[in-house]
Amino acid sequence: QAKIVKMMDDNKQLAQRIDGAIQSASQEVT
Repeated sequence: QAKIVKMMDDNKQLAQRIDGAIQSASQEVT
């Protein structure tokens, strides 16, 4: 069960990184 929690945490961090990359990319485009 702890493994699942860690995976979810990793996914959350990954999603935040992707979100930041998308935001910075969209700022460069505009």
